[in-house]
Amino acid sequence: MNIYIMKTFRNLLLFGFIFSTFALGAQPSESEREAMKAKIDSKRIAYLSEKLDLSPAEAQAFWPVYNQYRREIDEVQIELMKIRRKMRRADLENKTFSDTELEKMLQTGFKNQELSLKIRQKYHERFKEVLSIQKVAILYKSEFEFHEILMKRMRKGGGDGKRGPEPDDRR
Repeated sequence: MNIYIMKTFRNLLLFGFIFSTFALGAQPSESEREAMKAKIDSKRIAYLSEKLDLSPAEAQAFWPVYNQYRREIDEVQIELMKIRRKMRRADLENKTFSDTELEKMLQTGFKNQELSLKIRQKYHERFKEVLSIQKVAILYKSEFEFHEILMKRMRKGGGDGKRGPEPDDRR
């Protein structure tokens, strides 16, 4: 795998971790989380649709693959968020967790990161089956940009107190 793709995967992982950290800040109710996730997902789709400029045939082949990719990545990210939540609650100086518990959490985090990379590699191959390599690269770049917009908006508090990028937040 070339270095650009590896850097892209690394950056996507990084922003996934940052997103999970920010997403845990204020704990909204389950329905609020679902609504927030749905809003972010719809904005992600709109953003990627604009950037990828897919033909109808490309869109028909791409979106089912991408949606399955997001489901698999999101599952891994949820597990990573649970581990980070436990680690944040841990008072390491006062040893609220035993060394064995901490090691288990850290190893589970590493395994989830490896799984995330494997999923990304698997779907990289599937994306190349339905899109040109140029559009695959645009996909990765656009996901990275979307995460930057999302993080910027979350850091600002969304202006209106809501999370998630607005269409006019684009560069």
